[in-house]
Order: sequence, then C-alpha cells, then structure tokens
Amino acid sequence: MIDWHASNKLGKAVDEIIENAHKYVKSQNYAKALPIIFAVIEGMCEPLYNSDDSSGSIGGCIDGAVYLLRQTANECSQPDIQRTVFEACVKYFKRELYKGFDWYRDFIEIAATLVDNNNDFATIMHLLDQPQDSEYTVKHLQTVKFKLLKQFKGDAEAERYLETNIANSDLRKQAIELAISKQDYAKAIRLAHDGIENDKIKYPGLVCSWYEYLLKVAQAQKDTPKIIEYARHRLIDNFSPEQDYYKILKETVEPQQWLSFFDGMIEDFKKSKHCSTYSIADLYVKEEMWDRLFALVNENQTFSFIEHYETYLAENYSDQLSTMYANLILKYMEYNMSRSHYQNACRYIRRMIKLGARTKADKVIAKLRSLYPKRKALMEELERV
Repeated sequence: MIDWHASNKLGKAVDEIIENAHKYVKSQNYAKALPIIFAVIEGMCEPLYNSDDSSGSIGGCIDGAVYLLRQTANECSQPDIQRTVFEACVKYFKRELYKGFDWYRDFIEIAATLVDNNNDFATIMHLLDQPQDSEYTVKHLQTVKFKLLKQFKGDAEAERYLETNIANSDLRKQAIELAISKQDYAKAIRLAHDGIENDKIKYPGLVCSWYEYLLKVAQAQKDTPKIIEYARHRLIDNFSPEQDYYKILKETVEPQQWLSFFDGMIEDFKKSKHCSTYSIADLYVKEEMWDRLFALVNENQTFSFIEHYETYLAENYSDQLSTMYANLILKYMEYNMSRSHYQNACRYIRRMIKLGARTKADKVIAKLRSLYPKRKALMEELERV
C-alpha cells in the first residue's frame, strides 16, 4: 500500500506530465497528446487501488487525463485520431477499467459521441446492454443508449425506448420535455405526477423537478390556479430553484387577495421542514414589511442573522439592534477566549458604533475590561476599536 505522502508526490509528478498533454491539446497536436493521456489513464489505475489517495492527487490526475480525452473527442475532426480515441475508450470499458468510478462511465459516453457507422453503433449498443452492478451506472448507460437510438434509429424508436425505461429519472425528464414540445400536456402531467409518486420517499430532490415540470405545463396552458399551486409549492420547498417563484405568485395572485395569500404562505413556511428563518425574512424584505422583519430578527438573535438584515432595519431600529449586539457580545465573551474570538467581538462593537450607538459601545468595552482584565489579547483588541 502506497502511503499518503508517496501518493501525493506521485500525483504532483504526473500532474506535470498531464500539463504537457494539455499544451498539445490546446495547440491541436492530438497525436502527441494521446500517448500521454493513455499512459496516465492506464498507469494510474494500480496506484489508485493500492494507495492512500485521501488527498485526491491520484484521482485528480485521472480526472485531468479523462477530461483531455473527452476534449480531444469533442474538438478533433481527424478520422484517425477519432478512431484511436474510440477504440481506446471501448477497450477501457471492456476491461472495466475504473469500474465503480465515474471514469468508467465516461469511457462509454465518449465512445458513443464518436459513433458514425452501423458497426460502431452495434459495438456500443452491445456494451451498453452488458449487466452492471450499480443502479446509477445502469441509468447512466440507458441515457447514453437513448441518445444513440435517437441519432441512428430515429425519434419513434427512441421514444419507445423512453416509454420502456421511464423509471429512469433522466429518461422521464426527456419524455416530459418531449411531450411539452409536442404540446401533449396531458401526457407531461401524467408523467410528472407518476414521478412524484415514485420518488416521494427516496428522492425528494427529484420530486422538485417533477413539480417544476407541472409548473411549466401550467404556465404553457395559462392555468392560473395551477400556476399558483405549483409556484407556491416550489417557493416553499425552494430546492434548486429554476424560476423566481415569488415574482410569479406576485404577478398571478389577485392584488386584493395578496395579503391573505402571503400570510397563509408564511404559515406554510413555518411548518415546512425545508424552510429556514432566512427564507421567511427574505420574503419580508421583498414585501418591505420592516416591522415583521424586526420581530423575526428579535426572536432569532445571532450575530450573523442580525448583521444580514441590519441594512434594512438600521433606519428605524438602530437602538434595538445595537442592544442586541451588546448582549450577544457579552454572552459570547463568557466562553470564547482566543484572539480570533476577540477580533470578532470587536467587529460587532464597531457595528454598534456604525449604528450610532457609540455610548453603548463604550459601555460594552468598559464592561469587558472590568470582567476580563487578565485577557491581554482582548485588551489589545479593545484598544484598536
């Protein structure tokens, strides 16, 4: 087993070699780049499996080589180079080189991008159908197969493949997007609802994607109630947002109904396990509800939370904010005794001064000097305020 120091040293040495390959690829001298790329891919396999690569140095070398291999496949139009890359990727995939890592899937994906005849198509399709021991790999290869079928067999066969493998979330997305492009909204809605049902337990992130599609369909159909329903759901969940859901709701809900709708939405936010206090505060900022924002800050007094919303509250609540800072600083100093902690405390004393509370800040400084006279570093930092 190669220890951490040796693997790190090896990784740095190989990085310099990869840099040469990078220069060759950049100058389109692929014939000189490929031998280096292949040497790294093949030569780093054994060290990866037989070393402490906690630093990621060996993995980083393989990443760099595979990246250059993909770049060559994408950019080089020379038939002999393309053939060399295709055959190498097929060889690596057959040998199950790096199986269990993303690079294993990269090889077949790169090869698939270079297919331009029926023989190569058959070769890749055969490899894609080989049994795999990872569900993630199976789904990835199904997506590659769909793209190839679409390219070589046409839309009809590719769509049949989608329907057969709709449990694959990537293919379900393709199917929904295809249905939307054809304005087959009923099918898109059905596929999205099925996705929600299938994934609600194990994959909440995917559920957000299905709701996003439902929102897009509702927008395409100008279905106001559904737009409100799904935009509200996405705003409260707010995982990987793709649109400004607040803006959508503000523009869609009738103005005379907005306040009661907003209040109900805030209550839903409070019940949601995905919601943070910052999410609610941000909505108050959007609505310029400064009294509600202050009440929320007052209920959740932390340095970071007060500071985050200080800009919006300083004009009307400077005295209250400076008092919050003062109380937090004194409590903070009870248990934190390093220079970095003292510097942090002094930073917030300065914020008190910026809020116009110089007298109150001086009292905090005096109190700290009285409580902790033996903390030399603290005394030094207080002198700098």
